[in-house]
Amino acid sequence: MTPDMLPMPAPAASPLLSRVDRAAVFLMLLGDEEATGLLARLSPAELEKLGAAMMALGEIETPHMAEALAD
Repeated sequence: MTPDMLPMPAPAASPLLSRVDRAAVFLMLLGDEEATGLLARLSPAELEKLGAAMMALGEIETPHMAEALAD
């Protein structure tokens, strides 16, 4: 079999969410105390990014929950 006849590998599944969006979903799934503990460790710039991501995401869909929890 020649190289041009070999099957092409399947493209890697692209994530539905960015890393910041996945972190935002993860935080929204946590309880208040757990989320507060994590947020207290972040810089103001990180908090701003996460807050913006949380506002933009709105209601979390099941595929987004699964992706955030898989990380």
